[in-house]
Order: sequence, then structure tokens, then C-alpha cells
Amino acid sequence: MLLCTIARADYARKLTAYCGSPSIGVDWAGFTLTATGKGSVSCSGGVLYDPDTQRPTYVTLPYGKSWRHGAFTCSSRASGVTCRSRAGHGLFVSRQTWRSW
Repeated sequence: MLLCTIARADYARKLTAYCGSPSIGVDWAGFTLTATGKGSVSCSGGVLYDPDTQRPTYVTLPYGKSWRHGAFTCSSRASGVTCRSRAGHGLFVSRQTWRSW
């Protein structure tokens, strides 16, 4: 699974409210994309991985660069970051908007 986060977004309040409704103690954590499924909003009440068995890799993708790992390819442009899976699903994230397919 791929987790994509963004430091600042115009829609942060809306997704924070979405994740916190009803008030069950979860926060907006970013977006996820699996190898075979559509991208989605990620809400979390804690760590998103098992620290005993998993070792996440964190990548900050500079503008104009691409990153590939397993089933995923991500490209960063000034307009936003697009990540795709081999299965044809994807996620676009920018400060102004986001979408998944």
C-alpha cells in the first residue's frame, strides 16, 4: 500500500471533518493507493503500520522527479503529484485539489 501525505492543502479542514465525523478519535492521515484498488482518503487514529513487522519507506518527491516501487509509479510536477498502480488505478494530489480513479 502507498500512503501519500501533503503538508498544506486547501481541503484539509473538509477532510479532517470527514474523518472526525462522527467523533470517534480519528484524524485525516492523507491518501492511500493499493496495488489493485482505487485511491482513497485515509483516516487514522494511530500508526498506519505494524512497527514489529513493517518498515515504511518515506520519500519526498521533488518537482520534476519520478519514483517507482513495486506496483507504483509517482511523478511530481509543480501542479501536483500523480501516483498510479500497474492495475490502472491512481491518485492525484495538489494543494488545491485531489482525485482518485
